[in-house]
Amino acid sequence: MDLKNIKLKTLLIFPPEIEKLKKTKNNFEKFLAGENSPPLGMAKLVGYLKKIGYKNIKSIDLRTDKNFKNNLNQFAKNIKTDIVGISAVYNIQLPAAIKLANAIRRHNKKIFILIGGNAISDNLEYLINNPIILRSVDAIIFGDGEKPLEKIIYHLGTDKKLYSVPNIIYNDKKSLKKSGHLFRCSKNFIDILPDFTKINSLPFIPLKISIGCYWRKCTFCAPTRTYPKYPYQIATIESTLNIIKQLNIKYNKKRFVFFDDSIPPHYLEQLSKELIKRKFNIQWEVKATCLDAKFINKKLVSLLKKSGCQEIGFGMESFSPKILKQMNKIHTVQNALKILKLFKEEKIKTNIHILFGFPGETIRDVKTTLASLKKYNNLYEYFIINYFRLYKNSYIHKNPLKFNITDKKDIKDYGFAVCGFKNRNEINYEKLKILIKKFNLENKATELNWWKPVFFEEMEKLKQ
Repeated sequence: MDLKNIKLKTLLIFPPEIEKLKKTKNNFEKFLAGENSPPLGMAKLVGYLKKIGYKNIKSIDLRTDKNFKNNLNQFAKNIKTDIVGISAVYNIQLPAAIKLANAIRRHNKKIFILIGGNAISDNLEYLINNPIILRSVDAIIFGDGEKPLEKIIYHLGTDKKLYSVPNIIYNDKKSLKKSGHLFRCSKNFIDILPDFTKINSLPFIPLKISIGCYWRKCTFCAPTRTYPKYPYQIATIESTLNIIKQLNIKYNKKRFVFFDDSIPPHYLEQLSKELIKRKFNIQWEVKATCLDAKFINKKLVSLLKKSGCQEIGFGMESFSPKILKQMNKIHTVQNALKILKLFKEEKIKTNIHILFGFPGETIRDVKTTLASLKKYNNLYEYFIINYFRLYKNSYIHKNPLKFNITDKKDIKDYGFAVCGFKNRNEINYEKLKILIKKFNLENKATELNWWKPVFFEEMEKLKQ
C-alpha cells in the first residue's frame, strides 16, 4: 500500500488529563497516570507512517497544556488538516479526547476524526453507547493501530470504503459498524523506531519490545484479548540494542522504560550482558513482568544492576496461595518473596501489582494480602491496585461456571469488549479503602480508583 502520493494531511493529538484531577493528585500518582509518561503509541504511529513514505503526518502533545479547557474552541478552530487522530492511553484522558473531537466537529464538518489508544479499547462498550461518539467521531480504532491508520489514510485518499479497514468501528452517519477484519502487530512492527520529535516533555524514553505475555496462562488475562492464539513475540537483542542506541543519540536521553506485558529473565540477562559489553551506560526500568522463579539467581540480579537496571514491576496479584492457584500464576508466595529480597539486596527498586475482586476472593483473602503487604513493606516501593475485569477470551470468560460465575452480561462482539457479572465478590472500593487505612498502607498504595467519580461525572456531561 503506497502512501507516498497521498496528499491528505494527518494530525495526531495526545490529549491532557481531566483538569480536576491535576489539582488533587500528588506527583507520584501523576506519574502513574501518565502525565509524565511520553506517548509511546503515538510516537510509534508517526515513526511507522514516516518509514513507509507518508510525509504529511504531524503530532501534537497536549499533556502539559494547562489552558486546554479555556483554549479548546480556538485550538479546534485553528486545526487545518484532513484527518485527526486522537490517542487516549489513560482513562483520565478520555473526557478531553471526546471534548476535543466534539469541538473539532463543530468547527469543521469535513475533517475525518478518529480516536484510538488503550483507554478507547478498554472502554469500547461504554463509548459506543455514548451519543456524542455518533455525533463527533468518524471511526474508532481498537487494538493495534499501525495498519488501520495506514489503510484509513489510503482509503480516504483513494475514495475507497472503510469496511475493509481492520480493527475499526466506523460511523456511517446512522449507526456504528464494525469492520470484518482484524490486525495484530507482528515482530516486524516491534522494530519501528518511535518518533518523539514533537513531544513536549521527554523525562525518559518509553519502549515496547514484545507482543503479549510469555507466560500466557493466568486465568483472568487475555494477553492478546481479541487474538488469544497469537504467539508471544519479542524483538531480537540486536534490534533492541540498535533502537536504544539510535534513540539515545537522537534525543540525548540515558533513561529507558520498557512498557511490555512481560519480559522473560533470560532475555533481560542477555540484554544486560550486551549493554555492559558495549558500554551503553544507560539506566533502564521494566514496568511489568512475571515473578518467574528464574529470577531467584543472585548473579542474574547483580548483572541487571550492573547493566543499569533501576526498577522492575512484578505481577504479584495476591498473597493468598488459594487465589494464586486459581489465577494459575507463575509464582508462589515463597518464590515471590525470595525474588523481592534479592532485588532489595542489589538495590533495584521494585513495585508490585495487586489484583482485587477475583472470583471467589473473600475478605479473609484480601486481609491475607494486605497483612503480607504490611509485613514485607520494606521489600517494595509501592503496590498498584487493580480490579478484576472479566475479559473476553480469558480462561474465566470461557469457563465461568468453574469460578461460580452464573450470570454474564450479554455483550456484542466489539473485539476488546469486557463483560461483568452480577455475583460480585465481597470486596469493593469503599471496603478496600477502609482496610488499606486499617493496615496503614496508604503511603504504599496507589491507583485506588481515585479518578473514577470525576471521570464518570465528566463523561456524563458529554451526553448532554
